Amino acid sequence: MECTARITPDLIWVGGNDRRLNLFENIFPIPRGISYNSYLLLDDKTVLVDTVDKAVSGVFFENLTAALGGRTLNYIVVNHMEPDHAATLAEACERYPGAQVMLTAKAAQMAAQFFGDSLRDRLHAVAESGELVTGRHRLRFFTAPMVHWPEVMVTYDETDRALFSADAFGTFGAVSGFLFADEVDFARDWLDDARRYYTNIVGKYGAPVQALLKKAAALDIAFLCPLHGPVWRRDIPWFVEKYQRWSKWQSEEDGVLVAYASIYGHTENAAEVFAMALRDAGVKHVAVYDVSVTHPSYILSDAFRFSKLALLSATYNLDVFPAMETLLLDLKSHALQDRTVALVENGTWAPAAGKQMREILGSMKNMRVLEPVPTIRSALAADTRGPSAGGGVSGMCGRYFLDDTEEANERLLNLLRGLLESGDPLAPQVHTGEIFPTQLAPVIVADGGRIAVRAMRWGFPRGGGRGVVINSRSEKADTTPMFQRAVRERRCLVPVSGFYEWRRTPSGGKTKDKFAFQSQGGVDKGLMYLAGVYGEFLGGFRAGGFDGFAILTREADGQMRPYHDRMPVILDDEPAKKLWLLAPPQIPYADLRRHFDPPRLYVRPASSPEAER
Repeated sequence: MECTARITPDLIWVGGNDRRLNLFENIFPIPRGISYNSYLLLDDKTVLVDTVDKAVSGVFFENLTAALGGRTLNYIVVNHMEPDHAATLAEACERYPGAQVMLTAKAAQMAAQFFGDSLRDRLHAVAESGELVTGRHRLRFFTAPMVHWPEVMVTYDETDRALFSADAFGTFGAVSGFLFADEVDFARDWLDDARRYYTNIVGKYGAPVQALLKKAAALDIAFLCPLHGPVWRRDIPWFVEKYQRWSKWQSEEDGVLVAYASIYGHTENAAEVFAMALRDAGVKHVAVYDVSVTHPSYILSDAFRFSKLALLSATYNLDVFPAMETLLLDLKSHALQDRTVALVENGTWAPAAGKQMREILGSMKNMRVLEPVPTIRSALAADTRGPSAGGGVSGMCGRYFLDDTEEANERLLNLLRGLLESGDPLAPQVHTGEIFPTQLAPVIVADGGRIAVRAMRWGFPRGGGRGVVINSRSEKADTTPMFQRAVRERRCLVPVSGFYEWRRTPSGGKTKDKFAFQSQGGVDKGLMYLAGVYGEFLGGFRAGGFDGFAILTREADGQMRPYHDRMPVILDDEPAKKLWLLAPPQIPYADLRRHFDPPRLYVRPASSPEAER
């Protein structure tokens, strides 16, 4: 049965939808399918505006026959000769032998290439601003070369004020039970597909699109009828403004596209840290993509959408990772320009991705690469200033150490012995020496009012398996969703021999000079206790999951400030430690924080035993 839709009393949509096609043009994913629009004008003479892809030829010819209602077809207008719109042209001419075909001279050449000489006597090349009067309606033709093929034209019906815009103003997606853009929430449900259609299909040809927009600006348009997607009858200037921006490579939003190429997850972690840091800095619009997982057409679309890009890539075979190279070449191919770009390279033994990325971007127009390009050596250093989650996470204290030599600290050895004797199945896996995030370490907890030592992993897991959060800002920990329950009910002490930090550069960056911070004495003669919180994940280790801890941080004191603006919360006296562990949940958090005064520390180069006081 036919499936048509009336646009005006004289104009009927006779196209079709294809929801089986996976890849448009055998390259672009279309999970919502695609529509092939064709329009029939009923006047003294009948006019078919464009045909369709062979995939929907059956329903198309059924629709056309029903819409004609027994009348013959007098004209076929070909705005675009690409096969998804003209593959059925020869069959249409065969079914309606009297139909004359109106098209550009370039399209006539292409018709001969596709169909041979069978249509030669039916083809009529139209000139710029040429006219076809069909009775009450007057059609005018305007060439639109390279939007996005050289033979393209658009057709304007002066009577109904309808512009048949070829591939311009099209979108991916089948029309499902509607035809008009105002029948759906287009901005919410269709704009992403419209942008992805434009940027990938037409995006390279900004100047030709601008030329077409100038021609369209002189027309009074009441209906915008593209070859794909919904028909517009309201809010047309809103959609035209999008094309104005896209065709000038102007961003829609002040935001950041973060795209990363990761092999073993370390570059991915850096991208996540970077994205969260952007949010902390007040950037409201951030999109993060794994270039090995997401088709480049989606990433290209957001590259047009946002004002800034961040591209992070592992080095692969002394070059940029292949999927990142594919994305960069795609950005270049579509002439993306006038963007600020941050690059990050990763490499274990010969980082080279940054150089390759910079070279590709350097061949593009007005691409501002921020310098210097940071290099990650294998994994992001745990001390790197990281993101916050709702203001609750701090990048301080990303590495600490436990000196378990007999000369170092007898109390630490007693703690470790107690852990081994506790029956904790994870105790043999506990790390000493330098401790990194996600490693198992000894943690002191109040278990039923009794002080106990447990083995826990350092870090609260992020959602979606996107790494861990290792610190929490003490000022906001009680209101941060990730930590607020733990602050009330699951406080702990993290025993350390000391922690590491790196001296700042004058510009606020990090040097390679690593320093160790240790106690000047205190009650435990060199062993320090950091305030922490813990959580049980996947049911906790007793249920086959695991327990994880995070270290609280505070604003740095004068001694710490040359190295970082944060420092771990160190509980230096016995009453403070007991209060932190044993205080009931109803005790105000502010009362606990009164004991967060930092002690005086020894500071020494990590490679040297000599200390600064």
